[in-house]
Amino acid sequence: MHAEFRARFFEAMGDGIALLAAPGEVLRNNDTEYRYRPESAFWQLTGLDEPDAVAVLWRRGRERRFLLFVRPRDPQLEMWSGRRLGPEGARRELGAQEAHPLAEFSTRLDDLLKGHTRLFLPLDGGALQGQALGALNRLLRRRKQPGALPEELRDVKRVLAELRLRKTPPELARMEHASRITGEAFREVFRHTRPGVAEYQLRAVFPYIYGVLGGDWAFETIVAAGANACTLHYVSCRDTLQDGQLVLFDAGAELDYYAADVTRTIPVNGRFSKDQELLYRLVLKAHQAAVAAAGPGVSVDDVHAAALRETTEGLLQLGLLKGRLETNLKKQAYKRWFPHGTSHWLGLDVHDAGDYALDHGPRLLEEGMVITVEPGLYLPAADRKVPERFRGIGIRIEDDVLITADGRRVLTEGIPREPREIEAAMQTRPKYLKALPGLK
Repeated sequence: MHAEFRARFFEAMGDGIALLAAPGEVLRNNDTEYRYRPESAFWQLTGLDEPDAVAVLWRRGRERRFLLFVRPRDPQLEMWSGRRLGPEGARRELGAQEAHPLAEFSTRLDDLLKGHTRLFLPLDGGALQGQALGALNRLLRRRKQPGALPEELRDVKRVLAELRLRKTPPELARMEHASRITGEAFREVFRHTRPGVAEYQLRAVFPYIYGVLGGDWAFETIVAAGANACTLHYVSCRDTLQDGQLVLFDAGAELDYYAADVTRTIPVNGRFSKDQELLYRLVLKAHQAAVAAAGPGVSVDDVHAAALRETTEGLLQLGLLKGRLETNLKKQAYKRWFPHGTSHWLGLDVHDAGDYALDHGPRLLEEGMVITVEPGLYLPAADRKVPERFRGIGIRIEDDVLITADGRRVLTEGIPREPREIEAAMQTRPKYLKALPGLK
């Protein structure tokens, strides 16, 4: 998979030299680090999931070279922090034509830059950018011999982002697997949701199921009961679920660094009230319209517009908005209660790389792209413009959608979404956990 991606990158870059770095570890406290997660573009290009490394890829016509600078083997340090590939392992296991200790990168950089007219760098202000531009300036000031030096600078991550937008079959297989793991976790959480359970208890179920099934968590899980669901990035998860509330779950598994991203909103006591279902079906109609709008040749703005039209129509029917549909859409009157977009790219990162607009206008969706579809409605408890019976309710419904040649396919289709499906799923017996603490 990584060799295939490198081949695609070589084709996209043309002649030139590209540099990309893996960041170092980050301390959590004085003597332990946060668990290392490789930078997505670096990992996809190299297959290396170790910190502190630099990849060099260069092309001259048909000649293509892949070099790595990595941490050397060190038995003493490996006893504490685990095995390292070292240069020999990088050549043997990752397919690098050359691999050297990381300390040699600075001494070899000047020679690496010579003979190329284009330089691809991450233009993020990081250490690698400063190091490479410093070396280039030094070469230009002291130039005494003929030969090419980079005179064109391009952002390597934008080139990589373009490639990452279109998923290959091996990538899609991992994303589908991550979706299945996510579905299992959601269904198990549904079975344990009831009054008296704490948000943090239900949050704990997600990574447990991910781990049991071979995955990991893709982002910080949101479990937001009642009015907490009106906070879009609510992550404290300290409250207890109350009878008569809705609870919103936003979670996703990661498999081989490929992510799923799903949101469901369900009744704490297992049954939607009349008012809850009225609001829920408003969001569900917006979700269905947005999914139906997704396909090749349309933009994420078009998908969003479909969700906005249904949402605004529903708000007019409920009396939360007044006037004509088109007038309210033009004034963006919905933004008070639906403030976010409907879609984002999904892949190695939950909010994956890639531009949503091009020089000539919005980017159009193509086969192999994956987006989320996630309309929502958030009616804060203190909002006097909202009837009292609706206040403190937040609802979001999110699925992962693959763009196909003739339309779309919902990767997370099996996770209950319709009100009666949700209620039925909440009545099924636990599959992985007999009970949460404190429950009989």
